[in-house]
Parts: sequence; C-alpha cells; structure tokens
Amino acid sequence: MRAALRRSIRLPGVLLWLLLGSLLAAACALAKRLNMDSATTMRRNFCLLWMRGMLALLPVRIYRHGDLPDKPALWLSNHISWVDILVLGASARVQFLSKQEVRRWPLLGWLAASAGTLFLKRGAGAAAELRVQLSQQLQQRQSMVIFAEGTTTDGSRVLPFHSRLLDTEQPALRIQPIALSYRRAGQADQLIPFVGDDEFTSHLWQLLGSPTIEAHLHLLPALEMHAQTSRKRLAHTTQQQIADILGVPAVKRRREPQSTEVSRITANAPEVCATDLAWH
Repeated sequence: MRAALRRSIRLPGVLLWLLLGSLLAAACALAKRLNMDSATTMRRNFCLLWMRGMLALLPVRIYRHGDLPDKPALWLSNHISWVDILVLGASARVQFLSKQEVRRWPLLGWLAASAGTLFLKRGAGAAAELRVQLSQQLQQRQSMVIFAEGTTTDGSRVLPFHSRLLDTEQPALRIQPIALSYRRAGQADQLIPFVGDDEFTSHLWQLLGSPTIEAHLHLLPALEMHAQTSRKRLAHTTQQQIADILGVPAVKRRREPQSTEVSRITANAPEVCATDLAWH
C-alpha cells in the first residue's frame, strides 16, 4: 500500500522531468547546430540541473565523504546501478563515456547523446579511439569518471579494473578514485543494484515505490600517473583502495600486475563525468 502511494506521487514528476529533459536536449542540439559559443556551457549546466532534479524526484539522497576535486582528472569508480550516473551527475558537471549500444536505446540514448556522451565502439581501433577521446576531453579541462569494472555488481565486491581505460596521450594524469555504496536502515540496499538481466522500466518502477535510500559517495585521495607508471598496477591499486573503503573484497585477476610506484597527491581533482552501463 505504501509502495503504491509513493509511486502515485513520484511517477508524474518523473515523467514530466523526462519530458523537460527532451526539450532541453533539443535546445542544446539546436544551439550546437547554430554554432553558438555558449552551446557547450549551456549543455553542461542543463545536464547538471536535470540530473539534480531527477535525483530529487527519486528516493535517493547523496551523502558525500570528502571534497569534490577542482582540477581535470580521470575519476575511477565502482559500478552498481544506472543510478550511479545520476549520483555523480548531480554532484558536478559531467562528461559521460558509454558503450556504443546505449546510443540506440529509445529516448535514453538520445538524451545521453544530447548531454555530450562519448560513445565507444568495440572491435579493431576501439582502444585508439578511446585514447584520443580521453585526451581531447582532458585537454579541454573536462574531467571524466570511468566505471572501470566494465559492468555492474551488487556492491558486495569490486571487480578488477580495466587498465585500458587509463590509456591516454597525456604525459601526466591525475586519477581520482571514487567509492559508491547504497544503504537503507543501516544495511546495504538490495534494490538499487542493476545487474544481469534486469530491465530498466521494471527496475525504475520498483525504485519509485521504495523508501529513501542513502547514496554514499566517497572521494579518496588522488593518485598521479606518469608516462612510466604501469596502467595495470594503477588499476589494481585504485580497485583495492575502493574495496577497502567499502569493506568488501577486491576480486583479483589470475595474474597480478607488476609492481610500480604510484604516488599519492594531496591536491583535489576536477569537475567530472560518468561512464557507461557496461563494457561487454
């Protein structure tokens, strides 16, 4: 009964907000086509406001631990649900990196493209394309958050991070580890995870009937990657740090990467971005 009441209150607002998002996306597309100087800034501001509005309509409240960074960087995060994107997108102006398949999703794919999402193709040349895309965004002082596990989990573990996602043309790079978790009544929330064969509309329907869920966003001390730094080691290091702060196991690869030095830095990192729903 309570779930039905919650849905009756939340659903109209979510539908109207999706409609507003479509109108804002159309306005951004028009501004870009007209080559307006303010097109990029307008898109980023609209995206931030829309994400915050959508999150306010859902039963999810953010609890942030640590300060938001203020310089360009790659943010590496664990991945539990599509809600992760709203949580990160509502926290700062963001840029998304997603799998190519998301572009073909009805409405959501168009909204993602209009928000400036970068779509990564699979197969030959994908790694080179990713390297160029990441480098271009960093050169424009636009940070990106990457869900480096390549898929979602139920939050009970952190899967190995894909080191290829750290491959850029930048001689030095700031890495910002981020740990996400969701809790309700002091326990890990079982509804938020979006894994396996879960279907989006069904998952959203259940979420609309849920009591308030706490989204905990942990910003860990930043790391610095240089040309000589092993990407595999850095991916392993950030995975382990995130697992430690969440108090869950870090799933190991069959073969551990070779050790190399990764220096910790005290400076904060940038306004940011989120990635996709799955990389395989």
